[in-house]
Amino acid sequence: MNRLRAERQRLGLSQAQVATMSKVHYSSVSLWESGRRRPREHAASRLVAIFDLPLDDLLHNDDEAPSNAEDLVVDSTLETAKKPEPCNER
Repeated sequence: MNRLRAERQRLGLSQAQVATMSKVHYSSVSLWESGRRRPREHAASRLVAIFDLPLDDLLHNDDEAPSNAEDLVVDSTLETAKKPEPCNER
């Protein structure tokens, strides 16, 4: 669970209430909490004001690996494969 969800629940707020306070659709809050989306600048500044915490702290997910962890490994492998080999021409 990311800290946004934990803080929202600690304050006894619903996703709909946070959405209203952030001036976004309630489904946006769900996407932020799941880590599938990050809030845009206008909503991010409102979240910081509501929870009095830095945005990175609110969106940090403490108990799960990044959802794209597998992709990161694949990307790392691809990057290694793309590196040019040294040229030993004289």
